Parts: sequence; C-alpha cells; structure tokens
Amino acid sequence: MKDAMFIVDKSKKYIIYGAGGDGIKMAGILKDAGVFVWGYIDARAESIGKVKGFSVYTLQKASEEITDKNKFIIIVTIKNLFEHSQIVRRLVEEGFDQCIYKPVETLRGVGNIVQNEIGKVYDELIIRKRLLAGKMLGKSGKGLNLVCRNKLIIETRDESVLVWLPEELIYNYNDFQDAYGRISMSAFFPLVELYQLFMGQYKSEEEVNGVIDNFICYSMEWVKKNGIEYNEGLKLSLIRSRYNVFVEMQRMMETDRDFFVRNAPTVCRGNNGAFYMSSSGRNRVAFLIAHGYHFVPVNMSMKDYQSWINEKIYQGIIMYLEKKEIDILEIPIPHPYLADVSARYTEYIHVFCTKVINIVLKQLYKKNRKYDGSICFIDKGGYKKSLEKEQIGCALLDAGCMRRYLAMNGFSASSVEGSNVESFTDMEKMLDILLEEGNTEEQTDKEYTMLIMDSRIGHRLKPDVFREAAQIFLINWREEEDYLQNCLELGFTICEKLFLTVWDCRQVEGYWLKR
Repeated sequence: MKDAMFIVDKSKKYIIYGAGGDGIKMAGILKDAGVFVWGYIDARAESIGKVKGFSVYTLQKASEEITDKNKFIIIVTIKNLFEHSQIVRRLVEEGFDQCIYKPVETLRGVGNIVQNEIGKVYDELIIRKRLLAGKMLGKSGKGLNLVCRNKLIIETRDESVLVWLPEELIYNYNDFQDAYGRISMSAFFPLVELYQLFMGQYKSEEEVNGVIDNFICYSMEWVKKNGIEYNEGLKLSLIRSRYNVFVEMQRMMETDRDFFVRNAPTVCRGNNGAFYMSSSGRNRVAFLIAHGYHFVPVNMSMKDYQSWINEKIYQGIIMYLEKKEIDILEIPIPHPYLADVSARYTEYIHVFCTKVINIVLKQLYKKNRKYDGSICFIDKGGYKKSLEKEQIGCALLDAGCMRRYLAMNGFSASSVEGSNVESFTDMEKMLDILLEEGNTEEQTDKEYTMLIMDSRIGHRLKPDVFREAAQIFLINWREEEDYLQNCLELGFTICEKLFLTVWDCRQVEGYWLKR
C-alpha cells in the first residue's frame, strides 16, 4: 500500500507540465511555497527553450535526464482539463507516477476516492494557490479504467423511462402510408424550417418562399386525404395555425422550459436502431430542433431502453476502449452511457451529417412532387424508387456514423473500398452491432450515385469510384489535406459551401459539389 502512495513533500523536486500562462503562474506559486522547481515539460520545448530562467524539456528528454523519478512530482497545468488524464498516462509510461492533475473522472462525476483527492489538491494549487504539503496521494497507474455514467436518463418509472434522446435517433411516425413517415426529425424540413423562419433565421425572399412552399406541400397531404378544397385562404390559415402553435411554444420556452419535459412524446424503437414517434408531439420535437437542441426529451418503454443500452455489446466496447487506451472518441456516440465519453468533434452530426441528409431528402421530395389540380402531393411510390436508386458511398473517419444515419433514413449506404482505417474498422463493427444498424464491410465494384467523403482519405480512393457519382459532400481539411481541387478537376462544381469552422485547432470546411 505504501508503494502505491506518495507524499506532497517540499523536499522533492517539482516539474511543471505545460509552459504556458498557467504553467508560469504555477512556477510562482511553487516558488512562494519554498519548493524547488526543476523546469518545464512541454511538447514545444525546442521552440520555447527557456521560460523565466527555467529550462523547457520534451517528455522524452526529461525522462532521459532524470534517473531517480521517485524524487520528482509533476504538476499538469494544461488548460484543457479533459486532456490531463491522457497526459498522465504518457508520464507514467516514462516512469513519472507522482502527479498532481485534474482526473477526467472527477470532472465527469465518476471519480473514485484516490482520483477525487488528487483533484482536490490540484484545485488548492490552481484556485487557492496553496500547496498542501504533507498530503498523501495515490500514485498514477498504467492503463485506462473507463467509467461511464448514464447522462441521458431523466426519470425511471415502473415500465418506462424519460430520457434525453439524441436528435439523430428520433424519427417521424413509422408509417409507410405517410409521405413524410420514417424520416429523421432533424431533417423534417417542412416543420423545422418553418419554425426557423418564424425565429427570423432566413434573410432572402427566395429562402422564405422555399420554406413556405415546402410547408404547404407537406400540409396538402392532409388536405388531399380529407378531401378539403384548397385555396389561398386555406394556405394562410395553415400558416397562421402553425404560427399560433409556435408563439405558445416560444412562450413556454422562455417561461416554463420544463413544459417540454413534462409533455415529452412517446417513441418506439425500430429494428434499425431508430426511435419512431408513436404519440403526438411532432411540433414540439421540430420546435426544439429548430432551437438547436441536440437532445430531445422522450418517453420510451423499459424494454426499448434496455435494447438501446445493449449491455453485453456496450461492455465489450468499454473493454476495447480500455485495451486501446482510448478515452476520447472522434464523434459522440448516441448511447446512454457512451454519450459520457469525450469526443473531439462534438458538432459533426449537426454541422455536417444533418445538413447532408436534409439536402438529399429535399431533392427526393421535390423530384417526386405531383399535382392534382391545385393540390400538390408526394408520389410515395416514386419517392421509394428514388430512395432505392441512390447508392451512397462513405469515405469518412467517423466510425460509421454518417453511414448509419443514412441507413436509418432508408438510404443504401456503404463504406467505399479502401477508405476504412484499421483503428476505425473495429469500432465501426462494434457500433453497428450496438446500434443495430449498418453494413461495415467495404463494397467493391459499386457504382455510387453519391459520395460523402473526408479529404484526409481522398487519395486512397480509386478513380472509378467517382465515375457514376452525380454529387459529392466533402469535409475538406484545408490546412492538412486539401481535396477540393481534386474534385473540381474531376468535373464537379461547388453548389454550396455548407460550413467553415475550426476542429482541433484546424480549419475545416464542408462543400456540396455537383456535376
């Protein structure tokens, strides 16, 4: 037990990990506490050299310089607290196991006694600028012990649960007779965009007219079904009715936000991992999504909830992540427990995936519009054929996220030959089983009508892959692997720039290309 502990002792030498602003402040705190500061460890050591008289070393160089590591305590001062545990694991690999830092488990509320004590000593140093000399702490061990807490549960009842459901998992009614049935509520453009219009999110008259046109076409399904005569007065009445609903929901949003939790709709899990609405509440869901909610409160049966957790597969994924020492995923996982694992690109679904599906669905609905006099309606048979005709190839580094999302919306999507990366393939297969959707295997000799790709792996794709593709949705890492010019040289033109953002300190842009 003694060997597993260390004392915060003033006789020991201290190393500061991170030669930034917080590291410089820490040097001052330690100096005031009367302890010896050996220097800094920082990945930028070669370019920094020295900071206020203290040498800056790389981790490897510091490890080579120091032979008796038991005489040293390392304090991690990196601003991103979620990186601390990863850094400490690297330190332990080099023999530095006496560390003061903020364990990620304490941040997420699942820390054990040892981790919480280390976190308290760290807080005393950073917040109160006080070194708790004489405090006994646990040494940092090798390996990753991943503990996840169910962050999505709101309330458990006898036979049902109230949860926050990730928006990419909630779908319209599971009704093949409904022209808009079974599509993602995130991409339910007739209502979501109408509420965004009421919120003032559109600037051009063309955009406004397009939103109203899509809503009226959607409403005419009900008009046609009930044999109601359509005229300009009815059009205004339909818009006014939705506006009145919007006004009431907006008032609730501002004064009684719990209204949406108390009146959460009920959903049922399908055999493809999607949750379909089975009670009224479509307007409330569309309203929350229009407001930028990425999680929507819903009721579901305990059976569906347990099916979603998929305990055996979930535990297998945890074991895999621990074995590979992965505590940060690329993309958030829509799962009660795995949603608690940190992700690098938290906005990937909302900035890219949902936009792509929204565009493609709009194309198909517009293509299959028919008219019966003045009444517009969707040719359901034609829509189904159009859906089946699309063959979508995914060449992405998202562990199958986009492919599964497309499949839930009824599209035929698969990984493009040569696009899979080994570290992602294992995870893809496990997530496919966990979420009960998708086809992980790469497809050969497939004639894709559409490609969705990441510029970082574009060079791996064979030229034939692009032969039949009419459009491309591209994530372009401009500073790392710019692939836009390659697409333009293949005869594609830019139809729309979908986004421009910064992910992981790198500029990234999204494009919709057609030819």
